[in-house]
Amino acid sequence: MKFKMNNSDWEIKEISNAEMNVLVPSDKQETFTHGTTQYDCNTIFINEDTPNKKKTLYHELTHCFMYEYGHSQWNKEFDNEDVCEIMASSHDIIHEIVEEYFSRVEIEEFSRKYSCKSDTEILKLLQEEQKFGKDEGWKEVQWWIRWD
Repeated sequence: MKFKMNNSDWEIKEISNAEMNVLVPSDKQETFTHGTTQYDCNTIFINEDTPNKKKTLYHELTHCFMYEYGHSQWNKEFDNEDVCEIMASSHDIIHEIVEEYFSRVEIEEFSRKYSCKSDTEILKLLQEEQKFGKDEGWKEVQWWIRWD
């Protein structure tokens, strides 16, 4: 997914653990990297196997925010007030990007699960789910898919 941070173009990509190990070689015993922010290509990479993608994305977007808004992360120690100010300033921006990313992921998974061919079809199915509530809505959605 593409997004803007301080008017700079960025992208979020999910990659395999093997690809992550190439991007972030580890000389430590721990060989699992949840995510990384690559400033040279304005891309956040999330390990597709990470157990908590949302937390990882919040973490990486915080690096992105700090970079784009001039908070040097190298050779600087942040005190309590610095951290609180960064969190307060970045929350709405980061939260909006995370919510958009995961709503897109949810729609893509829904589309694959029910073999939807168009955005209109996905929208109809999601509206049916909301109209009838989850349990009854899904019965209606499954019927609609079979007979459409």
